[in-house]
Amino acid sequence: MGALSRLLILRERVEGERTAALVAELGFQPVCLPVETVIALQPNLKPEDFAGFLVTSRHAVDWLTDNYTGTIKPVLAVGSGTAQKLREAGFVNVEQAEGDGVSLAKLVASRQWGGRLLYAAGHIRRPDFEQRLASENIGFVTAEVYDVQTSLPDKRHIEDALGTPVAGVLLLSAAQAHTFGELVKRHRKLLEPLPMVFCLSGRIAAELPNEISANVAISDRPDLESLLALLQSYRCRMQ
Repeated sequence: MGALSRLLILRERVEGERTAALVAELGFQPVCLPVETVIALQPNLKPEDFAGFLVTSRHAVDWLTDNYTGTIKPVLAVGSGTAQKLREAGFVNVEQAEGDGVSLAKLVASRQWGGRLLYAAGHIRRPDFEQRLASENIGFVTAEVYDVQTSLPDKRHIEDALGTPVAGVLLLSAAQAHTFGELVKRHRKLLEPLPMVFCLSGRIAAELPNEISANVAISDRPDLESLLALLQSYRCRMQ
């Protein structure tokens, strides 16, 4: 199987298990060490007949399902993973962008809307997407429907996960990258030699310490499918 046999996954538990199943299909041994916890929020929204819905994370789908299940209004998703979860939840009018806020904003701007849109968002987020919508004079309401809290697990869980060295790590958010940097700083001996780091985007890679930069590979597109293709290409090289 080559040097990339054990692969560290830092996503929250549910998404981490889903990702672990996918990387196992590629021939890797996933090692889940969740550093994120997703907390559902309940925004105080006034009733409104929204013209459509915007979703930039799979984490927002549960709230949208609870509150707007059965809608036939358009639901625009940031990428394929979020779109897939929306369809699995029963949404029938789903369109997807190319995996980032820029492409989603372009998709939104390419449509004619007869009213305001509802953006189901996380509490912590970059302002770029909303700024782009505003610059296009698109009417929308932002509802913070989830929060993601990030922290290192306790020492015992870290030692259990890293007792056998990992050769690679998947990073799918800036928070995961920052936390992985802390993990390297505090538990460097458990991460020797430094593993190959597979990042979903350049923005995520930029959150890593300089000492890790030589070990970074970045996905061609900011979606899980592309990241797994990158991972597979490295596995083939190591065989």
